[in-house]
Amino acid sequence: PAATPTNVTPNPPHQPTSQPLPKKQLNRQKFLSYVKDEMLGSRAEGSPVEEIDANMTDFLRVPSRLEGLLFLGVVVCVDSFLYALTFLPLKCVYGIVCLIWTGVRGRRNVRLRFHRRHAYQLLQVFIIITIYNILLTISVGKLYHWIRGQSMLKLYVLIAIVEIFDRLLCSFGQDAMDSL
Repeated sequence: PAATPTNVTPNPPHQPTSQPLPKKQLNRQKFLSYVKDEMLGSRAEGSPVEEIDANMTDFLRVPSRLEGLLFLGVVVCVDSFLYALTFLPLKCVYGIVCLIWTGVRGRRNVRLRFHRRHAYQLLQVFIIITIYNILLTISVGKLYHWIRGQSMLKLYVLIAIVEIFDRLLCSFGQDAMDSL
């Protein structure tokens, strides 16, 4: 019989030997459990199914939130239009009165003194009136037919529109796939 060294003790029979699994077998078990979870779905806490449900809920909320955002944009545009139509002319008249009063009385009256903000309001009204007069001289029908006659301009605009829609729809599709 072969002699065993005295300093090496054999494993006791009541304790199993714990040898780690080979790396290849461990990777295979991870892969198989991944495939099983993907195919059957797991309902554990923090599972991908819960994330998918949350993503789908967020995806379905987008249209209503987008409509709310569009409505807010319309309200802001209407507010800006009404300001330019009502308050800006009144502020311009007040600015002209302050300018005349400051020119006549000097800087003695603090209440009707011409300030820089009055100059900005007068400048805004001047720009609006100037653009209005420029746009009066342009015939929309002639402009439409001029643009229609430009083949190169149509091509560039068409390509730009197609590229924008391509990016938007790709982004939408990607978000939809991420949500699913």
